[in-house]
Amino acid sequence: MKNNHHSVPPLIEARARYGAGQLAYVQTDYEVAVELYRESLALYRSSNDKQGIALSLSGLGNVAEERCEYSHAQELHEKSLALYRELNDQRGIATELVYLGNALKVTNDYDRIAALREESLTLRRALKDKRGIASSLYNVALSAEVKGDYERAMALHKKSLTLRRELDDQAGVGHSVMALGKVASLQGKYRQATCWLKESLSLFLQVKDFKPLSRPFLQLLSQPDSCHVAQTHEAHGVATAVCGSKRLVDVRRICCYAPFATPSGGNAGT
Repeated sequence: MKNNHHSVPPLIEARARYGAGQLAYVQTDYEVAVELYRESLALYRSSNDKQGIALSLSGLGNVAEERCEYSHAQELHEKSLALYRELNDQRGIATELVYLGNALKVTNDYDRIAALREESLTLRRALKDKRGIASSLYNVALSAEVKGDYERAMALHKKSLTLRRELDDQAGVGHSVMALGKVASLQGKYRQATCWLKESLSLFLQVKDFKPLSRPFLQLLSQPDSCHVAQTHEAHGVATAVCGSKRLVDVRRICCYAPFATPSGGNAGT
């Protein structure tokens, strides 16, 4: 009997492995994600598919960042960015600029991080990528925050928030609202900060995005009126989620960040 079995073409297999890696990454199953990204990388390299190679390197870089392996993440994102520049892939360049900026956050090279984020914003505006613009505005705001320019940070976060609301991006809205709460806290506007942070908690719970919940909750507890806030139904529910279930929060990620009261404690998150 004739064997009708045909092997899967390498590029199709590579895309399948990469897609499965993305799913594992979103589910915070980083060991599986790394294995799948590496497999996709090998397959893309065997086909000399530079765009696929760049994608897989980027995925590995994101996992390295989640694991707080920032030097390794930087190396991977630098390689991915170089490939995207070689291909003149403007969308890929814009994305990698953000990822590289995130990987560099522990180096204190704030000027370079800010330049990367500004370049990403310029590219995304040229592409008319509304979702990307919202993300880049958010990241440029983080750089302004680190430099102590809280007024600019607040204005940029509000622009990002407006776009994310127009896009009905509830998770993105949650990140922007959380960022506004942090900046308000740094400005000493604690009552306003508490309102923003409580709203972000509510949004993350609504979309069941548990990963960022620890950040606004810990920020809430740092506010002068935290004793009152902690007694609210929302905060009590989040406290249970954050402290009582390892599935709802990645403790390793919390440990990667400086205290929330300092300007350098921000993260892009998106």
